[in-house]
Amino acid sequence: MRKITLLVGLLAVILLPALVVSALDEVTPLSLDITVYSDGNVKIVYHVESDPAKVRVDVDLFGSSYNTLVVRDEEGNPLALTLRPSGVTVDSLGATELTVTYYTASLTTKEGLLWTLNVTTPVPSTITLPVGAAIFDLSHVPTDLGTFGGLQYVEMPVGNLSLYYIIGLPNVQQEAQAAIQDAQTYIEDKEAVNYVMGGSRARLEAAQYLYQQQIYVDAKAAALEAKQLAASTVAAADSASTKISLAADAVQKAQSEGRTSGLSDAEAELQSARQLFQAGSYPEAELAAIGAAQLASTSKAPDSTMLYAGVLILAAAAAGGYIYFKRVRPTPDEAVPVAPDAPFKPVDVDLAKIFDKHEDLRLEDKEVLRYLAGNNGEAFASEIRDRFDLPRSTAWRLIRRLIREGIVEEAKIGNQSLIRISKEYHKV
Repeated sequence: MRKITLLVGLLAVILLPALVVSALDEVTPLSLDITVYSDGNVKIVYHVESDPAKVRVDVDLFGSSYNTLVVRDEEGNPLALTLRPSGVTVDSLGATELTVTYYTASLTTKEGLLWTLNVTTPVPSTITLPVGAAIFDLSHVPTDLGTFGGLQYVEMPVGNLSLYYIIGLPNVQQEAQAAIQDAQTYIEDKEAVNYVMGGSRARLEAAQYLYQQQIYVDAKAAALEAKQLAASTVAAADSASTKISLAADAVQKAQSEGRTSGLSDAEAELQSARQLFQAGSYPEAELAAIGAAQLASTSKAPDSTMLYAGVLILAAAAAGGYIYFKRVRPTPDEAVPVAPDAPFKPVDVDLAKIFDKHEDLRLEDKEVLRYLAGNNGEAFASEIRDRFDLPRSTAWRLIRRLIREGIVEEAKIGNQSLIRISKEYHKV
């Protein structure tokens, strides 16, 4: 018996360190990009590999303060998080890669004209210096250095890094670089929420080329044009999205009223509008959506005999009864009882109130909410996936995001999820 006890204790001593390492090794660092600004703020973009089977993981961060912190999965979807003293805990179930982006002012110090960046990195890092910066000294020999987009960068090895630099460039060059950096940040932010920025991105690249050729005046002008074009693109995309939603409502109304003659042309034009929108051709998408709405509004009910009309009425009544039975009156073994004589009450959703209160909604969020509003404020999750041709994981994260915002609620109907717009946003 004593030998068995000693053997168990020995195994515990041998295996305990391995278990601790396994518990702590929740993410694997992949890359680290550090962008330093002239005011001492630093932007961190930290890319790590995560175990998709874990419900949540801890990610240690750099610095002691984290501003505007966002964590996205490999599909670009934002994930829920909780800040810790040394980092962040991320709800990462299903995610294989995480990208952590935030700003911090705790990595830099200034003494006179000399700035110092101090950071300990677990992977090789790329450090991009601010406008007009000149490197004074380095703690390590860089693995590479150069310029990109008019900004100087150094690639550094793993370790406790210190980088010393001084800022001071002629005004023309500094203004050109500031304009380029401003345009690049704006364009990247919009691309992150699925706007297509082809034209403005090309103009930004032209500005960066001119800067590299030291043609600073023209570089600044090109950068300003790039940002202006990007802002126009965002406005065109939002307008096209609204027109597509209106066209979809017009087609749905024509279908519900039985005006099917000529409606196929409206549906084809609406599909074309959606394809153009996905490709980033926003003005063309808006024109196609306007055409679809006009075709839907002028569609007519087909000519038919009274007998045919009677058959249609009976079929519609049967379908309506089936939908009512499945959607409003679940079977006895389902967990959501509804009074058999409960009257049907149409829901009028206040979309304007939702959009005003939640200004950071994505385009796809708004499209789904418009669809729910036009569907009496509710739809099954499977219907949302089918309507917008979404992968199951993407639809799940979109719905979870709207639930966290308090915009929609989820009810279980049998083995399906019914998504309803919250009563807070029902018009009285």
